[in-house]
Amino acid sequence: MIWTVLAAMALAAYPTGRPYELRPWAGFVLPVVAALFVAMTVDSARCHWTGGGRAWKSRIYVPGRGGA
Repeated sequence: MIWTVLAAMALAAYPTGRPYELRPWAGFVLPVVAALFVAMTVDSARCHWTGGGRAWKSRIYVPGRGGA
């Protein structure tokens, strides 16, 4: 089932990639990239709602100090 959906998505993306001279197999990468983007967005929202969204690379950002 998943392979059928992946193939359908790749076929649907093929006409869009043609003007950019993308290879036909590049359409199979697009759903994977989209899923990764959705996962990162959901994780970012989860961090924001749990109050842990202000840390990045072991740096803690305090609201109201520095920056714009």
